[in-house]
Amino acid sequence: MASHYRALHHLRKGGLHKALGLAEGTDLTKEHLEKATKSENSHVSTMADLYQRANSKKSEKAKTGDEQDS
Repeated sequence: MASHYRALHHLRKGGLHKALGLAEGTDLTKEHLEKATKSENSHVSTMADLYQRANSKKSEKAKTGDEQDS
């Protein structure tokens, strides 16, 4: 499955920005994410949900310092 993801990743890059009508390099504000989450388009709302989940995981790792002693 990972190779399938890598193969199609470039097709999805910037999809949420495009759906919201934003340039790809701009930051998404809480208002943008709320608008996308409440979108009638299920694909846009799913992208917004995944974006929020991914960023919450990143912030959790940053808070914990990503402590993994091997």
